[in-house]
Parts: sequence; structure tokens; C-alpha cells
Amino acid sequence: MPNLDGNENYVILDTEGAGNYIGCVHTVNHFTATWWGEGDDMIWIDEDFNPDGTTSWPPSMHGTGGEDYFSHGWGMQKINYPFQGTIIHEEDVPGLQVHYRFHLADPVRFNERIRVTMEHGHGNHLADDWSTTAYWYQTLPAPRLDILPVDQRLPRKAEGPGMKDLAAVDRTTLSPQRREMYEQRDARMADFTAQRNEWFERRAVESRERAARNKEFAAEVRAKFLANVRR
Repeated sequence: MPNLDGNENYVILDTEGAGNYIGCVHTVNHFTATWWGEGDDMIWIDEDFNPDGTTSWPPSMHGTGGEDYFSHGWGMQKINYPFQGTIIHEEDVPGLQVHYRFHLADPVRFNERIRVTMEHGHGNHLADDWSTTAYWYQTLPAPRLDILPVDQRLPRKAEGPGMKDLAAVDRTTLSPQRREMYEQRDARMADFTAQRNEWFERRAVESRERAARNKEFAAEVRAKFLANVRR
């Protein structure tokens, strides 16, 4: 889906003044059986903001996806480096991914204002539970930032995909374009599943054939061994 304004993006940092955006620790509690990391990172800086506070397009920095922003690729890896890595991997806790990226070697500088955002899913099509701690340096005076009450900041317990309090998407309420995208996704998933099952079956047949050949080979080796012993 096209997203040419970023108005519904997840906001990591939005502040005014001058300083350096250093990075963040980002937690994703993912609820659906899809990949969550295709949301683009979009960062508006200084002259990207219009006098009325709205943003121009495109932003100064527009990345190619969440996993790329955190210096991963083809999913999130189990890695721990000084400037990027994983704290909790979704392979260990299904549906939960905690990772970090620090711009110490490549600081993102701003002189007037900065807004660091990321799409929650491609075109903001996902409704997951995200939480982020942003790090930045800034000159004073600076806007006073609010924080939610403690009970609203407590993280959701990682229960894996399909949490009971989340309703399924009612596709009848979606626009025709969004319904079409869902249908295309379902068709791709069905095709992938069919190809995967065919591959599994082919590998199973090959494995059984190898096992049978191994049995025959073992019998030949034993027969040769016994023949040599008798001599």
C-alpha cells in the first residue's frame, strides 16, 4: 500500500531544538503470522517541516524497511555488536523481538526539529504492540516531553501470535484495494505452502531411498568383512 505522508507511522522521537539522534532499543510484540519488519523508517529533519508544523515529502531520510534500519537482513539475526544487534530473538520467544541500533558512528544531526518514525508493517497495515526507548543529545531549552503512567508503560506479556484480546480483521470493512492485497497475500501463502509441502515430500522420498541404499551398502560391507574373517 502506498504511504506518501507518514502520518500514521509509529513515532520513535519527535522533538524541537538542536542535537543528535543516537538511536533506540525497539521491542516488537507481533500477533499475526506474517513478517513484521517491512515498515520503512522515515526521519524528518529541520527544513522537512512546513511553517504550520506539517511535513513535506519525501523526508530527509527514508529507509527500505525495519530490518534494514536495524542493520539486519532476511529477517532478524541472533547477533550482538556494539552498534546493532538483538537482545531477545523471536526464535527463542515466538512473537517477541527486541533489538537495537545506535548511530554513534553516523549520528543523525538536527538544528531545529526532528521526527523519527517507522511504518508498523508495509504501509502501516499491522496492529502489533511496539515499545521503544530513544536516545538523543539536545541543547536546552527543549520541549517538555510527557510519559505515560506506569500501568500503561508495562510491557505486554509475550504469549506469542494470536492473543485472545485481538479481533480478526473484518475484511468487509476494508477498501477494495486493501481487500485485493489480502487476497493476493492469501494466494501467495497458499502457493508457498503447496511448494513447501511438495519439497518436504520430495525430501522425504529421497531420504527413504538413501536409507534403503545405506542398508544395502551395510549388508555388502558386512558380507565382505565376514568373508575376510573366514580366510
